[in-house]
Amino acid sequence: MLPLYDYSMKSEFWRRANREAADGTAPLFLRITICQQRAEIASGIDVPAAYWNVATHRIEVPGNKNLRLAAWSAEHVLKLNAQLTKLKAAAGLAYDQLRLSGPPTARHIRERVRGVRSPAAAPLTVARASADFLAAMAGPGIGKSPNTLSSYRSRLGNVAEFFARGLQQKAFDLQDVRLPTARALERWCLAQRAPDGRPRFGHAAMAKQINMLQMLVAWAAIEGHVPANALHGYKYQSTATPALPRFLPGPEQALLAATVFHSTPLNDVADMWLFSAHTALSFVDYCRFAADPLPYLHTDAQGREWIRMTRQKMAKRKPQGFSVPFFPEARAIFERRRGRLPVKNNKDVNAYLKIIAAELSLGLPDLTFKDSRSSFAQRWRDLGATGAVIAAMMGDEERVVNKNYSQVREAAITVELARLAEGPALRTTV
Repeated sequence: MLPLYDYSMKSEFWRRANREAADGTAPLFLRITICQQRAEIASGIDVPAAYWNVATHRIEVPGNKNLRLAAWSAEHVLKLNAQLTKLKAAAGLAYDQLRLSGPPTARHIRERVRGVRSPAAAPLTVARASADFLAAMAGPGIGKSPNTLSSYRSRLGNVAEFFARGLQQKAFDLQDVRLPTARALERWCLAQRAPDGRPRFGHAAMAKQINMLQMLVAWAAIEGHVPANALHGYKYQSTATPALPRFLPGPEQALLAATVFHSTPLNDVADMWLFSAHTALSFVDYCRFAADPLPYLHTDAQGREWIRMTRQKMAKRKPQGFSVPFFPEARAIFERRRGRLPVKNNKDVNAYLKIIAAELSLGLPDLTFKDSRSSFAQRWRDLGATGAVIAAMMGDEERVVNKNYSQVREAAITVELARLAEGPALRTTV
């Protein structure tokens, strides 16, 4: 097989003089040639011989005034040439699209321009594009992490379910995805229910499904698989009542730490949650730390111990990483486990946490691993730490911490006012 660069396309218009009509006009065709194979596309334009320039392959007003026709004004000629340019551009676009999936042929380009589907010019379905997208994200130059790819795969599975069940179109053409499609996906997510009757997708989860479809279409447009990003500018329409940050209060954390459960998995998960509640490590960062703690443990010149990491989620936005003190509560778990912290998959961890919450009658019956980070944030907020300091320890942005992880409660206000009262008196000058 020849390399793709040898499958170059030549396209020129020509006038079929052998089909000249009684009025002296003959049809124009766009002739496409690839590897000596030709195909022709009718332009729908018939032109007199005097108006056709065989050298430039354009329609031109003849220099000899005696050959000019009243109906063929300069404006009319300009309009016809614009139609020819548009047809030639369509052939060029078809060539660019088809060569992405293999060597194109002149016949396939003609069929694509005419709107005829052929095996080689089969539409790029959402399902096929999803597979190609995942392969690209895992490939060289991008190399998304396994956890990110797993998240993408899960969301794309939900998107595929929407097209198959929601729209009843399993082989949906990616080029047909439009703004109403995104809105339909949003409505479908809103209507989905879990077996227990609760919404299957929360507000944040629904937004992620929409964003996944946007990412897919944007990637396809950048790679030339679709003419343009039809979802550019789409804004998530649904709204949700802002939820207060969830956290486990100190007494309940102490109860969890003091309890020895009847099964090893429950004890393991309890330690995982508590370790994160005293280090603010996210689930994926906890797993990274547990796999090999030593690179992340540091002692400064004053003998203070720190955990220093770059959050996987923030690797590009905050490559400098973050530092959180290795607090005594976390160190106690680490030493009791002899440096070998337990690791389980996220789904099992959250399932065990609900069992733990039920056994201890905790205030969060649907306790999740993420609640450990918000519990860390709320604890230090109540102790009077500033949002900036808490965000620095969590490796996050202050606005995110304030919105999602903690709230300023009366206890924190009291601590801060007491601190200010102990400071130097304010002076005013006139």
